Amino acid sequence: MDKMPPAQTLWGIINSNVLARCVQVIAEYGVADALADRPLTAAELAAQTGMNADALRRMLRLLAAHEVFTQEGDLYRHTPASELLRADHPHSMRSFAKMMNLPVMLKSFAELTEAAKTGRPAMDFAGFMDYFAAHPEESSIFNQAMADKSRNIIPAVLDAYDFSPFPVIADIGGGRGHLLRGILEQTPAGQDSGRGTSSGSRARPAADYRGHRFGSPRPGFQQSARCHHAGGDGGERTNALGVQGPACACGI
Repeated sequence: MDKMPPAQTLWGIINSNVLARCVQVIAEYGVADALADRPLTAAELAAQTGMNADALRRMLRLLAAHEVFTQEGDLYRHTPASELLRADHPHSMRSFAKMMNLPVMLKSFAELTEAAKTGRPAMDFAGFMDYFAAHPEESSIFNQAMADKSRNIIPAVLDAYDFSPFPVIADIGGGRGHLLRGILEQTPAGQDSGRGTSSGSRARPAADYRGHRFGSPRPGFQQSARCHHAGGDGGERTNALGVQGPACACGI
């Protein structure tokens, strides 16, 4: 494949925020769910989602040019990419797109210029936690996004890392326990120490669930790897994986 001219490459990068915002807005209004398995016009989709028909048509046309939806005359259909914006898709990314549309997320990136000057983030971790505590609806979107994110990438983690040498595996602040459950299903000899993981996520009867607050000492665990997004798989704290025994570096 021939490379694009430098100016065209840069033009695409400069305007990529427009494309991203369209995806986020489409996800917010549930357009992919409204489209489902039948072709519809922008006007029909707008009537179902409460959007302006012309504004929706413009966004769909742009997204279709990037293989998110496809356009056939006045009708729009799903593509493999747009299917991922459906809430009922097993690998749904709708909640993640909605999360990136939250005011706190948009504000953080809008202040990147100042952060680049000072070296300080627009909002630190404690600030995010305080914000979500005061905005429970947005917190729910954030937690669902983290759960969906974990569900989508855990298979790659399990495929890339061998947990079998470790007799005790702990998921610190593991939210709903998706990662720990996956590890135990693949490595049944491990002893579960799901500190911070809800008891409803138990992977097997032998699991040992103990209360634990993220950030407090983790005796017996030599190394932990934190999820690069706060909240892990939908918990209220950053997800961390602690493994007892030889040093282990694995995280999502």
